[in-house]
Amino acid sequence: MRYSNLKDEAAEALLKGSPDNDELYSIIEYSNFKLEAWVKLLQQSPSNKELISIIQYTDLHEIAWEYLLKQNPTNEELMDFVNNYADTGRKQKEAAQLLLEKTLSIEELVNLIRSNQFADEAWERLKAQSPDYDDLFYLIWRGTVKTNEAAEYCLNLNPDKEFLWEIFEYSDKKDEAALQLIQMPLELHELADIVLKSSIAPVLNLISERVQFDRTKVNENELIKEIAAKLLNNPASLNVKHWHEGETHCLGGWAIALNEEAQKIEKHYGSEIAASLLLPSYTNLFFVDKEMVLNELKKVG
Repeated sequence: MRYSNLKDEAAEALLKGSPDNDELYSIIEYSNFKLEAWVKLLQQSPSNKELISIIQYTDLHEIAWEYLLKQNPTNEELMDFVNNYADTGRKQKEAAQLLLEKTLSIEELVNLIRSNQFADEAWERLKAQSPDYDDLFYLIWRGTVKTNEAAEYCLNLNPDKEFLWEIFEYSDKKDEAALQLIQMPLELHELADIVLKSSIAPVLNLISERVQFDRTKVNENELIKEIAAKLLNNPASLNVKHWHEGETHCLGGWAIALNEEAQKIEKHYGSEIAASLLLPSYTNLFFVDKEMVLNELKKVG
């Protein structure tokens, strides 16, 4: 029936016989005999799963929804609307509202928030159940309207190193996560990741101490002005694809090229750390396109 030009003829023939529920569903979805098929379906006691399919994929979603509600759908069935059918938009909000009238588990509340349905109310109820940071993982990793709230909540639970990295990577609580991360044993590449995204004083001080670099000898404002003068006079010397390539460098690479001590740090600890210690306020420009770097340098003056 689905791919035929004779949908109504096929539907009419089926209705004269004894169609099963799957066949009645096809009539409802593909033909103009929807109501006739619906009447027959009700006589055959459709399952909630069958009703849900009609609600989501046919024109009879309103009357099927009203019938489903009389069947007292389970939390799992209502959550099906919230989680799996957001593209259709049919009954997602209504299902979420009904769920909030029930007792919900931590997982169900997390799913409501992830679907951005009554997120504020769901978040308050979720906190009342004292979730641990594993419970809140998907609010942070997948990104939701409550990612930052979940991150802040988890930071008070003494999360482990792995979870702190999730907070650091996916939320706006990078500085707060960095403060906890630097209290832990960290590999060199981990320090580099932190200093590129969090240039707060404790992070810079720790890394400076680790690599034995006196940051007080560097005036960041004077350095960026010197770099800006060079690059704006000769934009071809800016190569955003490489730290160093011949006589060209990226922004961070230029900072290193102009500082002998930083060049030594680069050899031992890597370009990210060396450049970040010199230009902590400009790490966001280390890996962006050339036009953006030049436009920002024009503001330096």
